[in-house]
This record gives sequence, structure tokens and C-alpha cells, in this order.
Amino acid sequence: MDAPWIGKAVGVLILLAVVGLLWLSRLLEKRGILKNYSRGLGRGLLEVEAILRPSKQHVRHAKEEKKRVRDDQGDEPGS
Repeated sequence: MDAPWIGKAVGVLILLAVVGLLWLSRLLEKRGILKNYSRGLGRGLLEVEAILRPSKQHVRHAKEEKKRVRDDQGDEPGS
């Protein structure tokens, strides 16, 4: 078996499992068995994504903070 093929298959299976869980939780919520747990699952997935891939806003904030610290220390901005 080819290793990249296995990785792709596992990725697709994980994606299908997440979609299936979201669909199941929404179905159970409509039937009145669950209450807004699908919303919490979506927020949890967004938090995981924010940890794994910082958004441009976080990167920009980190760069501004680094520049501010350099300016406070009296270093040249270009160095």
C-alpha cells in the first residue's frame, strides 16, 4: 500500500465522521433529545482550528507586540 493513499483515506474518514456526528446531533436536537450540543461541538472545532492555524489577526497582533517591545527597548525597527 502506498503511504500517501492511506493518509488521504484516513483524512476522508475523519471528515466523514465529523460530518456524521454533526448531522446526528442536529437530528437528535430536532427531535428534542439533545439541546444545542451541536453548537458546542462546532465551537470546539473552531477552537481547535484556532490553535492549529492562527488567523491573520493573531499573527498581526504578535508582530505588533514584537515591534512595540523592540521600540520600548530602543532597538532600530529595521534590525
